[in-house]
Formats: sequence, C-alpha cells, structure tokens
Amino acid sequence: MFPIAVTGLSFSSLNIISKLEKLRIKAILISFLIIIFLFKYDIFVIKTGYLYRSIIFNIAAINLFILFSLIPFEKIKNNIIISIIINITKNTGGIYYIHAIVKANLYILIKSINYKTFFGCIIIYLISYFICFIGIKICGKTIFRNLFS
Repeated sequence: MFPIAVTGLSFSSLNIISKLEKLRIKAILISFLIIIFLFKYDIFVIKTGYLYRSIIFNIAAINLFILFSLIPFEKIKNNIIISIIINITKNTGGIYYIHAIVKANLYILIKSINYKTFFGCIIIYLISYFICFIGIKICGKTIFRNLFS
C-alpha cells in the first residue's frame, strides 16, 4: 500500500485532478485505454517477489482515480440515479476492510471468485455490502457502527 499512498499524496500536493479538468474528456479516455492495456497485456507484471509484485497496481490505481475523479457526477440531476450511486457507495470503508476476508473464505465455494472473474468481484462486493449493512443495523448508533461504514 505504501507506493499507492505516496502516489496519492503526490497527486494531492500537485493538484493533478484540477489541472486535468480542463482536458476532462481526453484524460478520461486515456485513463480508460491505459486500464484496458494494463489488464489485457502483461506489460508490467513481475511474476516473482513478495506481496507488491508489480507496478501494475499503482498504475491501475492512478488511472482509476483519474477516471472516476473526472466523471462529472455533479451534473447528474435524476434522483433515481443519484439514489443508486449513493446506495452503491455506502459502506465503502467497511467493504474495503472485509472484502479480503470474504474472498479468502469463499474462494473455494464460489468458482467465479476462485477464477478471479469480474462476476466474482461483484459477488465479493455484494456479500461484503450485505455484511456491512447487517453490521450497521446490529450496532445501531454505537461507536462499533464505524467498523462497517
């Protein structure tokens, strides 16, 4: 996580997103293309090493951050779409905290998780979201609620 944290701090101090807003469409397209190439071709993958085996995670995180930061969500006026976005993005902290545990415990039972498919990612997200939803309901207004949100 250290390389990604350093990248995030660098982006913050250089105001990269505010500079890229002038070139919003081009930056979104370039980030999207870079993400496609990263996952289609093993250009930056190093097969050996400990934990952080590849710069691919950092490059993908940078481009995903740019891509989603530059999408003009503020222009969305449809209440249904706004409600869907709010509900999908609820509990992101809790989902982040437990998604690895969910994956580690379910990869044998659910083949799409074991095969590392996009559908497997959706399943992990939905199960993690459900656990966070239940956790928030159980914890009510106590401080333990923060474990899930």
